[in-house]
Amino acid sequence: DWNKEEIVSFLVQNRYFGMDDQEVLVSSQPNSPVLNENGRILLQEKGVMAMTPCGNGGLFQTLADHGILADLKCRNVSMVSVHACDNLLVRVADPMLLGHTLQVGAACGVKLVERLHPTEPVGVFCARRGHLLDIAQPKLRSDEMVDVATVVEHRELPDEIRSRRQRGDGPLWLQFANAGSYCFRTALLEKIPAHAGRQWHASWKRQPYVALNDGRLVEPHLNVLNAVRLETHLTDAFELVSISAGYCVSRGEEYAKLSLKPGFESPKLAAGVLARAHQQWISNAGGRFVGDIQAGNDKTDRCEVSPFVSYAGEDLLGHFSAAELALPLYVPARTEIVTFMTQDPGSMETSGDRGLRVYKVEAFAPSLGAGQRRSSKDQVDGAILVRAGTGDSFCMPPTPESVAKDVESARALIDEMRERFASTAEIPPKAGN
Repeated sequence: DWNKEEIVSFLVQNRYFGMDDQEVLVSSQPNSPVLNENGRILLQEKGVMAMTPCGNGGLFQTLADHGILADLKCRNVSMVSVHACDNLLVRVADPMLLGHTLQVGAACGVKLVERLHPTEPVGVFCARRGHLLDIAQPKLRSDEMVDVATVVEHRELPDEIRSRRQRGDGPLWLQFANAGSYCFRTALLEKIPAHAGRQWHASWKRQPYVALNDGRLVEPHLNVLNAVRLETHLTDAFELVSISAGYCVSRGEEYAKLSLKPGFESPKLAAGVLARAHQQWISNAGGRFVGDIQAGNDKTDRCEVSPFVSYAGEDLLGHFSAAELALPLYVPARTEIVTFMTQDPGSMETSGDRGLRVYKVEAFAPSLGAGQRRSSKDQVDGAILVRAGTGDSFCMPPTPESVAKDVESARALIDEMRERFASTAEIPPKAGN
Protein backbone atom coordinates (compact mmCIF):
# COMPACT_ATOMS: atom_id res chain seq x y z
CA ASP A 1 0.00 0.00 0.00
CA TRP A 2 3.02 2.32 0.33
CA ASN A 3 2.61 3.88 -3.14
CA LYS A 4 -1.10 3.39 -3.86
CA GLU A 5 -2.07 6.90 -2.74
CA GLU A 6 0.69 8.39 -4.89
CA ILE A 7 -0.49 6.47 -7.97
CA VAL A 8 -4.12 7.48 -7.51
CA SER A 9 -3.11 11.11 -7.03
CA PHE A 10 -1.06 11.01 -10.24
CA LEU A 11 -4.01 9.59 -12.20
CA VAL A 12 -6.37 12.24 -10.83
CA GLN A 13 -3.96 15.07 -11.64
CA ASN A 14 -3.76 13.83 -15.23
CA ARG A 15 -7.52 13.27 -15.53
CA TYR A 16 -6.93 9.53 -15.91
CA PHE A 17 -5.35 10.27 -19.30
CA GLY A 18 -8.75 10.49 -20.95
CA MET A 19 -10.16 7.29 -19.45
CA ASP A 20 -13.36 7.09 -17.44
CA ASP A 21 -12.33 7.05 -13.78
CA GLN A 22 -15.06 4.47 -13.14
CA GLU A 23 -13.20 2.10 -15.48
CA VAL A 24 -9.90 2.33 -13.57
CA LEU A 25 -9.22 0.28 -10.45
CA VAL A 26 -6.04 0.66 -8.43
CA SER A 27 -5.59 -2.28 -6.06
CA SER A 28 -2.89 -3.27 -3.61
CA GLN A 29 -0.62 -6.22 -4.24
CA PRO A 30 -0.91 -9.08 -1.70
CA ASN A 31 1.98 -9.47 0.73
CA SER A 32 3.90 -12.45 2.11
CA PRO A 33 6.19 -12.74 5.16
CA VAL A 34 9.92 -12.14 4.90
CA LEU A 35 12.08 -15.03 6.14
CA ASN A 36 15.63 -15.26 7.43
CA GLU A 37 18.15 -17.79 6.10
CA ASN A 38 16.77 -20.41 8.53
CA GLY A 39 13.21 -20.00 7.29
CA ARG A 40 11.97 -18.06 10.32
CA ILE A 41 9.73 -15.01 9.92
CA LEU A 42 11.45 -11.69 10.60
CA LEU A 43 9.83 -8.93 12.64
CA GLN A 44 9.55 -5.41 11.26
CA GLU A 45 8.85 -4.10 14.75
CA LYS A 46 7.75 -5.68 18.00
CA GLY A 47 4.70 -7.86 17.30
CA VAL A 48 4.63 -6.97 13.58
CA MET A 49 5.83 -9.35 10.86
CA ALA A 50 8.04 -8.00 8.10
CA MET A 51 6.00 -8.24 4.89
CA THR A 52 6.83 -7.75 1.24
CA PRO A 53 4.78 -7.88 -1.99
CA CYS A 54 4.30 -11.48 -3.07
CA GLY A 55 5.15 -10.92 -6.75
CA ASN A 56 3.07 -10.19 -9.83
CA GLY A 57 1.45 -13.62 -9.59
CA GLY A 58 -0.73 -12.12 -6.88
CA LEU A 59 -2.70 -10.45 -9.67
CA PHE A 60 -4.79 -13.58 -10.20
CA GLN A 61 -6.18 -13.55 -6.65
CA THR A 62 -6.62 -9.77 -6.78
CA LEU A 63 -8.79 -10.04 -9.90
CA ALA A 64 -11.06 -12.47 -8.08
CA ASP A 65 -11.15 -10.68 -4.73
CA HIS A 66 -12.09 -7.30 -6.22
CA GLY A 67 -14.84 -8.63 -8.46
CA ILE A 68 -12.95 -7.83 -11.65
CA LEU A 69 -13.34 -11.33 -13.07
CA ALA A 70 -17.09 -11.19 -12.51
CA ASP A 71 -17.18 -7.81 -14.25
CA LEU A 72 -15.20 -9.20 -17.21
CA LYS A 73 -17.71 -12.03 -17.58
CA CYS A 74 -20.61 -9.59 -17.57
CA ARG A 75 -18.91 -7.66 -20.38
CA ASN A 76 -18.22 -10.87 -22.35
CA VAL A 77 -14.48 -10.18 -22.33
CA SER A 78 -12.75 -13.32 -23.56
CA MET A 79 -9.09 -12.23 -23.43
CA VAL A 80 -7.17 -10.06 -20.97
CA SER A 81 -3.91 -8.24 -21.71
CA VAL A 82 -1.42 -7.96 -18.85
CA HIS A 83 1.84 -6.00 -18.68
CA ALA A 84 4.24 -6.60 -15.81
CA CYS A 85 7.34 -4.78 -17.00
CA ASP A 86 8.27 -1.09 -17.21
CA ASN A 87 8.69 -1.10 -20.98
CA LEU A 88 8.57 2.26 -22.79
CA LEU A 89 7.68 0.52 -26.07
CA VAL A 90 4.95 -1.73 -24.70
CA ARG A 91 1.96 -2.27 -27.00
CA VAL A 92 -1.11 -2.55 -24.83
CA ALA A 93 -3.50 -5.29 -25.94
CA ASP A 94 -1.39 -6.00 -29.00
CA PRO A 95 -3.71 -7.66 -31.56
CA MET A 96 -0.75 -9.65 -32.90
CA LEU A 97 -0.13 -11.37 -29.56
CA LEU A 98 -3.85 -11.87 -28.93
CA GLY A 99 -4.41 -13.21 -32.44
CA HIS A 100 -1.42 -15.57 -32.30
CA THR A 101 -2.56 -16.97 -28.96
CA LEU A 102 -6.07 -17.60 -30.26
CA GLN A 103 -4.82 -19.03 -33.56
CA VAL A 104 -2.70 -21.74 -31.94
CA GLY A 105 -5.44 -22.59 -29.45
CA ALA A 106 -3.42 -21.56 -26.39
CA ALA A 107 -4.90 -20.52 -23.06
CA CYS A 108 -2.23 -17.86 -22.51
CA GLY A 109 0.55 -16.13 -24.40
CA VAL A 110 3.72 -14.16 -23.79
CA LYS A 111 5.84 -11.79 -25.86
CA LEU A 112 9.48 -12.76 -26.28
CA VAL A 113 12.67 -11.04 -27.37
CA GLU A 114 16.04 -12.55 -28.18
CA ARG A 115 18.47 -12.70 -25.26
CA LEU A 116 21.54 -10.54 -25.78
CA HIS A 117 23.98 -12.05 -23.30
CA PRO A 118 24.05 -14.72 -20.56
CA THR A 119 23.97 -12.29 -17.64
CA GLU A 120 20.95 -10.31 -18.83
CA PRO A 121 18.47 -10.25 -15.91
CA VAL A 122 15.48 -11.70 -17.76
CA GLY A 123 13.51 -14.91 -17.48
CA VAL A 124 13.71 -17.40 -20.33
CA PHE A 125 10.83 -19.10 -22.14
CA CYS A 126 11.52 -22.81 -22.30
CA ALA A 127 10.17 -26.23 -21.36
CA ARG A 128 10.97 -28.45 -18.41
CA ARG A 129 9.96 -31.94 -17.41
CA GLY A 130 6.97 -32.18 -15.12
CA HIS A 131 3.44 -33.46 -14.62
CA LEU A 132 0.84 -31.77 -16.80
CA LEU A 133 -1.97 -30.23 -14.77
CA ASP A 134 -4.17 -28.67 -17.42
CA ILE A 135 -6.82 -26.67 -15.57
CA ALA A 136 -8.15 -25.27 -18.86
CA GLN A 137 -8.77 -28.72 -20.35
CA PRO A 138 -8.78 -31.27 -17.49
CA LYS A 139 -9.10 -34.21 -19.87
CA LEU A 140 -5.57 -33.51 -21.09
CA ARG A 141 -4.02 -34.01 -17.64
CA SER A 142 -1.21 -36.52 -17.47
CA ASP A 143 0.52 -38.33 -14.63
CA GLU A 144 3.49 -39.00 -16.86
CA MET A 145 6.50 -36.72 -17.03
CA VAL A 146 6.15 -34.46 -20.04
CA ASP A 147 7.68 -31.21 -21.35
CA VAL A 148 5.72 -28.31 -19.86
CA ALA A 149 6.11 -24.75 -21.16
CA THR A 150 7.33 -22.30 -18.54
CA VAL A 151 9.40 -19.21 -17.85
CA VAL A 152 12.45 -19.74 -15.63
CA GLU A 153 13.84 -16.64 -13.93
CA HIS A 154 17.48 -15.79 -14.58
CA ARG A 155 18.47 -16.23 -10.93
CA GLU A 156 16.98 -19.74 -10.94
CA LEU A 157 19.07 -20.91 -13.91
CA PRO A 158 22.33 -22.80 -13.30
CA ASP A 159 25.32 -20.87 -14.63
CA GLU A 160 26.14 -23.53 -17.20
CA ILE A 161 22.60 -23.53 -18.63
CA ARG A 162 22.39 -19.72 -18.58
CA SER A 163 25.55 -19.30 -20.67
CA ARG A 164 25.30 -22.36 -22.94
CA ARG A 165 25.25 -21.59 -26.68
CA GLN A 166 23.84 -23.53 -29.58
CA ARG A 167 27.21 -23.63 -31.34
CA GLY A 168 30.51 -21.84 -30.76
CA ASP A 169 29.72 -18.14 -30.55
CA GLY A 170 26.22 -18.65 -31.95
CA PRO A 171 22.88 -17.80 -30.31
CA LEU A 172 22.32 -18.74 -26.70
CA TRP A 173 20.82 -22.18 -26.20
CA LEU A 174 17.96 -20.66 -24.20
CA GLN A 175 17.40 -18.00 -26.82
CA PHE A 176 14.13 -16.30 -25.94
CA ALA A 177 13.62 -13.88 -23.05
CA ASN A 178 10.35 -12.93 -21.40
CA ALA A 179 9.40 -9.38 -22.51
CA GLY A 180 6.81 -8.99 -19.72
CA SER A 181 3.66 -8.71 -21.89
CA TYR A 182 1.02 -11.43 -21.56
CA CYS A 183 -2.50 -12.37 -22.50
CA PHE A 184 -4.82 -14.80 -20.73
CA ARG A 185 -8.19 -16.25 -21.60
CA THR A 186 -10.73 -15.04 -19.08
CA ALA A 187 -11.90 -18.62 -18.52
CA LEU A 188 -8.37 -19.53 -17.41
CA LEU A 189 -8.13 -16.55 -15.03
CA GLU A 190 -11.21 -17.82 -13.19
CA LYS A 191 -9.52 -21.14 -12.42
CA ILE A 192 -6.00 -20.04 -11.46
CA PRO A 193 -6.74 -18.73 -7.89
CA ALA A 194 -7.76 -22.24 -6.77
CA HIS A 195 -4.22 -23.37 -7.56
CA ALA A 196 -2.41 -20.41 -6.01
CA GLY A 197 0.64 -21.21 -3.92
CA ARG A 198 1.62 -24.35 -5.83
CA GLN A 199 4.95 -22.75 -6.64
CA TRP A 200 6.99 -20.10 -4.86
CA HIS A 201 10.11 -18.29 -6.02
CA ALA A 202 12.75 -17.22 -3.51
CA SER A 203 14.90 -14.13 -3.89
CA TRP A 204 17.35 -12.56 -1.46
CA LYS A 205 16.89 -8.99 -0.26
CA ARG A 206 18.15 -6.60 2.37
CA GLN A 207 15.68 -6.39 5.27
CA PRO A 208 15.99 -4.46 8.57
CA TYR A 209 14.56 -6.52 11.44
CA VAL A 210 13.99 -6.62 15.20
CA ALA A 211 16.39 -8.88 17.13
CA LEU A 212 14.44 -11.33 19.29
CA ASN A 213 16.98 -11.43 22.13
CA ASP A 214 17.02 -7.72 22.99
CA GLY A 215 14.33 -6.08 20.79
CA ARG A 216 16.71 -3.69 19.05
CA LEU A 217 16.35 -2.80 15.36
CA VAL A 218 19.12 -4.34 13.24
CA GLU A 219 20.12 -2.50 10.05
CA PRO A 220 22.14 -4.79 7.75
CA HIS A 221 24.93 -3.26 5.70
CA LEU A 222 23.78 -1.87 2.35
CA ASN A 223 25.42 -4.70 0.39
CA VAL A 224 24.23 -7.50 2.69
CA LEU A 225 21.22 -9.56 1.57
CA ASN A 226 20.02 -11.13 4.78
CA ALA A 227 16.42 -12.13 4.04
CA VAL A 228 14.39 -14.27 1.68
CA ARG A 229 11.38 -12.91 -0.17
CA LEU A 230 8.83 -15.44 -1.45
CA GLU A 231 7.04 -14.56 -4.67
CA THR A 232 4.58 -15.97 -7.15
CA HIS A 233 4.84 -15.06 -10.84
CA LEU A 234 2.33 -14.55 -13.63
CA THR A 235 4.25 -17.10 -15.67
CA ASP A 236 3.50 -19.81 -13.10
CA ALA A 237 0.15 -20.09 -14.89
CA PHE A 238 1.91 -21.48 -17.98
CA GLU A 239 2.59 -24.72 -16.13
CA LEU A 240 -1.13 -25.14 -15.49
CA VAL A 241 -2.09 -25.50 -19.17
CA SER A 242 -1.12 -27.74 -22.05
CA ILE A 243 -0.50 -24.97 -24.61
CA SER A 244 1.22 -21.64 -23.95
CA ALA A 245 1.99 -19.37 -26.90
CA GLY A 246 5.27 -17.53 -27.30
CA TYR A 247 5.35 -14.62 -29.75
CA CYS A 248 8.80 -13.24 -30.59
CA VAL A 249 9.15 -9.53 -31.44
CA SER A 250 12.00 -7.18 -32.31
CA ARG A 251 13.83 -5.65 -29.36
CA GLY A 252 14.42 -2.39 -31.22
CA GLU A 253 10.73 -2.00 -32.02
CA GLU A 254 9.01 -3.22 -28.86
CA TYR A 255 11.41 -3.52 -25.93
CA ALA A 256 12.85 -0.62 -23.95
CA LYS A 257 12.88 -1.93 -20.40
CA LEU A 258 13.24 0.70 -17.72
CA SER A 259 14.69 0.40 -14.23
CA LEU A 260 16.14 2.86 -11.75
CA LYS A 261 19.49 1.10 -11.80
CA PRO A 262 22.32 2.49 -13.96
CA GLY A 263 23.52 0.45 -16.91
CA PHE A 264 21.72 -1.63 -19.51
CA GLU A 265 18.17 -0.77 -18.37
CA SER A 266 18.76 2.79 -17.16
CA PRO A 267 16.15 5.49 -17.94
CA LYS A 268 18.58 7.23 -20.28
CA LEU A 269 19.27 4.16 -22.41
CA ALA A 270 15.57 3.19 -22.47
CA ALA A 271 14.69 6.69 -23.71
CA GLY A 272 17.23 6.25 -26.50
CA VAL A 273 15.67 2.98 -27.63
CA LEU A 274 12.25 4.66 -27.77
CA ALA A 275 13.68 7.66 -29.65
CA ARG A 276 15.26 5.49 -32.35
CA ALA A 277 12.12 3.39 -32.74
CA HIS A 278 9.89 6.45 -33.17
CA GLN A 279 12.35 8.07 -35.55
CA GLN A 280 12.09 4.92 -37.67
CA TRP A 281 8.30 5.30 -37.67
CA ILE A 282 8.68 8.81 -39.07
CA SER A 283 11.29 7.72 -41.63
CA ASN A 284 9.03 4.88 -42.79
CA ALA A 285 6.27 7.47 -43.27
CA GLY A 286 8.48 9.60 -45.53
CA GLY A 287 9.98 11.98 -43.00
CA ARG A 288 13.59 13.06 -43.51
CA PHE A 289 15.97 14.39 -40.88
CA VAL A 290 18.63 17.09 -41.23
CA GLY A 291 21.95 15.46 -42.07
CA ASP A 292 20.44 12.00 -41.49
CA ILE A 293 21.00 12.60 -37.78
CA GLN A 294 20.16 9.63 -35.58
CA ALA A 295 17.93 9.96 -32.52
CA GLY A 296 19.53 9.09 -29.21
CA ASN A 297 19.17 9.29 -25.46
CA ASP A 298 20.24 12.90 -24.91
CA LYS A 299 17.74 15.74 -24.59
CA THR A 300 19.17 17.31 -27.73
CA ASP A 301 18.48 14.34 -30.02
CA ARG A 302 15.32 12.71 -28.70
CA CYS A 303 12.39 11.80 -30.91
CA GLU A 304 8.93 10.81 -29.72
CA VAL A 305 5.50 10.28 -31.24
CA SER A 306 2.60 10.62 -28.80
CA PRO A 307 0.69 7.37 -28.18
CA PHE A 308 -2.45 9.39 -28.95
CA VAL A 309 -1.12 9.87 -32.50
CA SER A 310 0.10 6.39 -33.40
CA TYR A 311 0.02 2.99 -31.72
CA ALA A 312 2.78 1.25 -33.68
CA GLY A 313 3.81 3.68 -36.41
CA GLU A 314 0.57 3.54 -38.40
CA ASP A 315 -1.38 6.52 -39.82
CA LEU A 316 1.73 8.67 -40.30
CA LEU A 317 2.21 8.19 -44.05
CA GLY A 318 1.90 11.43 -46.02
CA HIS A 319 1.99 13.71 -43.01
CA PHE A 320 5.58 14.89 -43.37
CA SER A 321 6.43 17.52 -45.96
CA ALA A 322 9.60 17.71 -48.04
CA ALA A 323 11.25 19.91 -45.40
CA GLU A 324 13.86 18.14 -43.32
CA LEU A 325 13.14 17.59 -39.64
CA ALA A 326 15.52 18.48 -36.83
CA LEU A 327 15.96 16.89 -33.43
CA PRO A 328 14.73 16.93 -30.75
CA LEU A 329 11.25 16.27 -32.08
CA TYR A 330 7.93 15.55 -30.41
CA VAL A 331 4.72 14.76 -32.29
CA PRO A 332 1.75 15.33 -29.93
CA ALA A 333 -1.96 14.76 -30.41
CA ARG A 334 -4.39 17.60 -31.07
CA THR A 335 -5.53 17.73 -27.45
CA GLU A 336 -1.94 17.97 -26.23
CA ILE A 337 -1.09 20.90 -28.50
CA VAL A 338 -4.28 22.69 -27.45
CA THR A 339 -2.93 22.57 -23.91
CA PHE A 340 0.36 24.09 -25.08
CA MET A 341 -1.33 26.83 -27.07
CA THR A 342 -3.65 28.03 -24.32
CA GLN A 343 -0.66 28.97 -22.20
CA ASP A 344 0.90 32.45 -22.18
CA PRO A 345 3.14 33.31 -25.15
CA GLY A 346 6.25 33.25 -22.99
CA SER A 347 5.63 29.63 -22.03
CA MET A 348 5.49 28.53 -25.66
CA GLU A 349 9.27 28.39 -25.86
CA THR A 350 9.43 25.04 -24.10
CA SER A 351 6.96 22.19 -23.85
CA GLY A 352 7.19 21.25 -20.22
CA ASP A 353 9.36 18.45 -18.88
CA ARG A 354 10.29 17.15 -22.32
CA GLY A 355 12.95 19.82 -22.65
CA LEU A 356 11.88 20.64 -26.22
CA ARG A 357 11.65 24.12 -27.75
CA VAL A 358 8.48 24.56 -29.81
CA TYR A 359 9.11 26.82 -32.79
CA LYS A 360 6.57 25.84 -35.39
CA VAL A 361 3.14 24.25 -35.33
CA GLU A 362 1.64 22.57 -38.32
CA ALA A 363 -1.80 20.92 -38.22
CA PHE A 364 -2.46 17.82 -40.26
CA ALA A 365 -5.00 15.04 -40.55
CA PRO A 366 -5.38 11.79 -42.55
CA SER A 367 -7.26 13.58 -45.37
CA LEU A 368 -4.30 15.89 -46.12
CA GLY A 369 -1.36 15.06 -48.31
CA ALA A 370 2.25 15.90 -47.62
CA GLY A 371 2.86 19.63 -47.36
CA GLN A 372 -0.82 20.58 -47.44
CA ARG A 373 -2.13 23.01 -44.81
CA ARG A 374 -5.52 23.28 -43.20
CA SER A 375 -7.56 26.41 -43.35
CA SER A 376 -9.05 27.60 -40.08
CA LYS A 377 -12.48 26.60 -41.38
CA ASP A 378 -11.55 22.92 -41.70
CA GLN A 379 -12.45 20.54 -38.92
CA VAL A 380 -9.44 20.00 -36.67
CA ASP A 381 -8.74 16.37 -35.80
CA GLY A 382 -6.01 13.83 -36.30
CA ALA A 383 -2.70 15.01 -34.91
CA ILE A 384 -0.52 18.07 -34.76
CA LEU A 385 3.14 18.07 -35.68
CA VAL A 386 5.46 20.03 -33.47
CA ARG A 387 9.00 20.47 -34.68
CA ALA A 388 11.28 21.35 -31.85
CA GLY A 389 14.90 22.08 -31.11
CA THR A 390 17.29 23.64 -28.65
CA GLY A 391 17.95 26.98 -30.31
CA ASP A 392 21.44 26.10 -31.52
CA SER A 393 19.95 23.31 -33.65
CA PHE A 394 18.38 25.88 -35.98
CA CYS A 395 19.44 29.00 -37.82
CA MET A 396 17.11 31.24 -35.83
CA PRO A 397 15.07 30.50 -32.71
CA PRO A 398 11.56 31.94 -32.52
CA THR A 399 11.20 35.56 -31.52
CA PRO A 400 8.71 36.61 -28.82
CA GLU A 401 6.76 38.49 -31.51
CA SER A 402 6.45 35.46 -33.78
CA VAL A 403 5.47 33.22 -30.86
CA ALA A 404 2.82 35.72 -29.74
CA LYS A 405 1.42 35.87 -33.27
CA ASP A 406 1.28 32.08 -33.48
CA VAL A 407 -0.47 31.90 -30.12
CA GLU A 408 -3.00 34.54 -31.23
CA SER A 409 -3.80 32.50 -34.33
CA ALA A 410 -3.99 29.34 -32.26
CA ARG A 411 -6.40 30.92 -29.81
CA ALA A 412 -8.64 32.01 -32.69
CA LEU A 413 -8.61 28.43 -33.92
CA ILE A 414 -9.36 27.16 -30.42
CA ASP A 415 -12.34 29.53 -30.12
CA GLU A 416 -13.69 28.13 -33.37
CA MET A 417 -13.15 24.60 -32.09
CA ARG A 418 -15.07 25.43 -28.92
CA GLU A 419 -18.04 26.59 -30.94
CA ARG A 420 -18.03 23.38 -32.99
CA PHE A 421 -17.29 20.99 -30.14
CA ALA A 422 -18.80 22.76 -27.15
CA SER A 423 -19.57 19.44 -25.49
CA THR A 424 -16.08 18.00 -25.94
CA ALA A 425 -14.59 17.50 -22.48
CA GLU A 426 -11.08 17.18 -23.89
CA ILE A 427 -10.75 20.92 -24.56
CA PRO A 428 -9.48 22.71 -21.45
CA PRO A 429 -11.02 25.91 -20.07
CA LYS A 430 -10.22 29.04 -22.02
CA ALA A 431 -7.01 30.74 -20.90
CA GLY A 432 -7.04 34.37 -19.86
CA ASN A 433 -5.56 37.05 -22.10
